[in-house]
Amino acid sequence: MISEEELAAALRILHRLQEQGYEAYLAGGCVRDLLLGRTPHDYDVATSATPDVVLAMFPRTFAVGAHFGVVLVADEDASEPAAPQVPQVVLTEVATFRADGVYSDGRHPDGVRYTLSAEEDVQRRDFTINGLLLDPLAFEGEFCFPPFSAESTEKDGVPGTCGAANALRDPQVCNLAEVRSPLRGSGARLRLSQGSASLHPGLSSCGPSGAFAAQDDGLWSEDDPVQSEEDGDHGEDDPDHDEDDGLRREDNLATFGKRQVLKGHDFSRAVRDSKQPWALAPEGGDFGTFDFHHGLLALKKHDSLTGDALSSDAARLRAAVVDHVGGLADLDAGVVRAIGRPEARLEEDHLRMLRAVRFAARFGFSLEPATGQAIRALAPRIASVSRERVRDELTKMLTEGHARQAFELLLATGLLAQVLPEVEKMVGVEQPPQFHPEGDVWQHTLLLLEQLEAGCPMTLGWGALLHDVGKPATFKRAVDRIRFDGHVDVGVAIAAEVCRRFRFSNEETRQTLALVENHMRFMDVQRMKDSTLKRMFRLERFEEHLALHRMDCLASKGDLENWEYARTRWQAMPPEVVRPTPLITGRELIGAGYQPGAEFKAMLDAVEEALLEGTIVTAEEALALVRARFGPAIDPALR
Repeated sequence: MISEEELAAALRILHRLQEQGYEAYLAGGCVRDLLLGRTPHDYDVATSATPDVVLAMFPRTFAVGAHFGVVLVADEDASEPAAPQVPQVVLTEVATFRADGVYSDGRHPDGVRYTLSAEEDVQRRDFTINGLLLDPLAFEGEFCFPPFSAESTEKDGVPGTCGAANALRDPQVCNLAEVRSPLRGSGARLRLSQGSASLHPGLSSCGPSGAFAAQDDGLWSEDDPVQSEEDGDHGEDDPDHDEDDGLRREDNLATFGKRQVLKGHDFSRAVRDSKQPWALAPEGGDFGTFDFHHGLLALKKHDSLTGDALSSDAARLRAAVVDHVGGLADLDAGVVRAIGRPEARLEEDHLRMLRAVRFAARFGFSLEPATGQAIRALAPRIASVSRERVRDELTKMLTEGHARQAFELLLATGLLAQVLPEVEKMVGVEQPPQFHPEGDVWQHTLLLLEQLEAGCPMTLGWGALLHDVGKPATFKRAVDRIRFDGHVDVGVAIAAEVCRRFRFSNEETRQTLALVENHMRFMDVQRMKDSTLKRMFRLERFEEHLALHRMDCLASKGDLENWEYARTRWQAMPPEVVRPTPLITGRELIGAGYQPGAEFKAMLDAVEEALLEGTIVTAEEALALVRARFGPAIDPALR
């Protein structure tokens, strides 16, 4: 799950960019997920700043995709490091607004053109629900943010900046007012809570320099103002200074509601030096504690500006969204719609066809008719996409908790026949109703996929999909019933080809094939000898085998008797019983006079079998068993 540090890092980047006069937004999937009340997997930033500007603006950057306007910005988060001297490094993708050229390779544009228009930028994105932008600074709520400019604004007729500080004297105006600070360094922006509010120990309003003023509670005195060297001396030439704001440098006190506060002090510098926490509280109640830390004004009581906080009030969140493509309406309607002309969007990157299916399944959405029709028409083009990218999309479909919906859509769009023809062949293959009342092999497989939970191991997902992949090739209508003789061995061979084609790792291949190979063994589990049962329990990641068998049972007659037996025996059996220390090795056989050779393996296997069955427990008994089964060792002098 994404850490809140990653959100904080993205916010710091946003504020820095906006402070320097550039447009900047959270963009893409994170906005969609916040609107859906989900935890984003990452936070991406879109900006009008070009890559060279981004590279120069931040101290640690990586130009991993600068050709396409993408820069990674490294941010050492402000929290305590996990280990001494080892800061937590967060990487945020920052992409410049751009318009893409032709996609000759079906994945990357041949060239890009940077633009200052966010609206033009989102037109190149895939789906409307992914084309939304979010300006957290416009989020209406009782939250605090990192530095932002003090550019004068007005909202609903309410003045909201330091240049309109007179408004801060009126508690009725303060209920809605937006206060910004243009501090060159820490700075802050916050929205005042509704109701008569006070800021204490003394945070009140913006002084002439644009810095927050502070009440004298013993930290500072009227005779000893704190002035930031970075801020300098701002006078009448300061564009942020309003001669008519009623707050001039020579004024000592300003009224904030019923409070009088000392002005002319640099709140940023004071708090930075003192590390004094500051509180914002409605009259008569505690709201939360703030402090400045590395330029971030954090809301402690409410855990700073978290993803949960952002999505907690849908109306205010939506008001902060910039929607040029109708994404909000499609989110409301539960529709996955390509931006612009569907054929054009899908031709740019053919993987988008699989992504459309995955998003629709993940969110329980439908494919917009024109988008679905375009996918069906272009389905054969998926062959141009690298097998690794296809594999990764299919794996996500299997492990995001909505595998059945995803594979039903793959079949309906014609994509299943293109990417997994072996699976598509399951459709319509009958099964014996006395064992499979649910229907054909495809329906049975869908019922297994329906049980896959979000976050399940990828090998379990692929094992569930492929466990009966050998049935279409072995279907036989015998005299007594439908049979699939040898379907396990055939299935293992087909699954091996699928793993090879999609370039699974060796470990992924081994586990996937093991699941297919062993899924029928549970039918005999109650009749197994102890040694056979223990060897089955030795299967790597046996819990996946157990889970697959349970799903297999529930997808047919629902009889869990064998599963219950296997689970109970497995849980009750200590590891040292399942895999006991060998009683003897080849060294003991040589010591007993036996000559090394191929027969040694048979001898040791026999000893292990007896050990697992519990008929022998000592090395002496093991050697006696060898002599009884294989004869005594021959004296070398007699050979």
